[in-house]
Amino acid sequence: DDYDDEHRLHVLWLNKAPARLSDKTPIMGFSVAKSTVDVFRRAEEYARTFELLDRLGSGDESEADPAVETVSERKHYPFNQILYGPPGTGKTWKTTGLSLEIVGEADSEATADRQKIHDLRFDPHSGKGRIAMVTFHQNFTYEDFVEGIRPVLNSGEELAYEMRAGVFKRLVEKALERRTERFVLIIDEINRGNIAKIFGELITLMEGSRRIGQADVTYVTLPYSGKRFGIPDNLYVIGTMNTADRSIQLLDTALRRRFTFVEMMPDPDHEDICRNIEGVDCSKLLRTMNDRIAALLDREHQIGHTYLLGVDRIDALSEAVRNRIFPLLQEYFFDDWAKIWAVLGRNAFIRSRKIENLAVDWNSPDEAPAIYERLPDGDPAWEDPGQYRRIYAGGAAGGMEEA
Repeated sequence: DDYDDEHRLHVLWLNKAPARLSDKTPIMGFSVAKSTVDVFRRAEEYARTFELLDRLGSGDESEADPAVETVSERKHYPFNQILYGPPGTGKTWKTTGLSLEIVGEADSEATADRQKIHDLRFDPHSGKGRIAMVTFHQNFTYEDFVEGIRPVLNSGEELAYEMRAGVFKRLVEKALERRTERFVLIIDEINRGNIAKIFGELITLMEGSRRIGQADVTYVTLPYSGKRFGIPDNLYVIGTMNTADRSIQLLDTALRRRFTFVEMMPDPDHEDICRNIEGVDCSKLLRTMNDRIAALLDREHQIGHTYLLGVDRIDALSEAVRNRIFPLLQEYFFDDWAKIWAVLGRNAFIRSRKIENLAVDWNSPDEAPAIYERLPDGDPAWEDPGQYRRIYAGGAAGGMEEA
């Protein structure tokens, strides 16, 4: 009763988890030498122990280790967010920097060391790492994501079945074990999967206020294992969505309500887009084509700036337009060559070939049918700077070039 004025009993739970210690400091018991203690402090397995030790210390904040930072003191990020926009706007690239910033391995997205993403990649078998990544598709299921019964071959080469946890459940379990650390799950192409089937009953738990550690914490019972399950507030989910693949309006309503959406549109003024390739301004080129696409189709089908990043020679520009941008336009304006030609400023990249002698009757007596096609890859017009300038600067407008 005389322990303290508030009659509270302090219980210190010892962490007996094994850990691979860094450096070459000889460990002779748990000595009070600062260099030895720091070796243990840097091991992620003991992070919770040292946070507790610091919290139960003397209370003198001046003696606290400035490197130790609790979750509540860190920068706030949305628990769930989706980066959406046309193809080639750098959505997947941005998730790496954002993930490193969330887990505390980068000061900002701009200064993030992209090599760290490999070191921090989550291994579902060993449990190492803090950043996991999956790609949704039409065949991705709840059993892949959460848990399910899977067939296996036992030691006698006979078919058997086992309960197997999916990547999301494994990451949740590690986040619950290491509550002082942040974990990130990146879901690429999140709108390509069947959200209702993949998340199942967990869609309710995704809400920030229902996370473990929040005021309105909620649990569910998993249908396969029958275990109680909740999502901790040190796990963050980042999704990417290609708006040209599927409109944001078609996304599952329950998911939309629980995620923060961050639009990522093409940036024609990006610093890595060349302004002068033999007189061709790629910034103006991209901006003009996107303005026309938005007017003829919609803004969600524009061309991302990453298609032109690092393009600094006319042959590289030719390759990007011929093999990356032109096929995208063909997909957007399927069989509507007039609109593709309009986006290209009526330049020489498209030509027509009329068919005069048909073996069947032609209903239009005034005009013979024509076949439209892009120029062959070896045509010199692909490396003619004038044809690219014509896209944004205009030029002689006549009909499509005939073969």
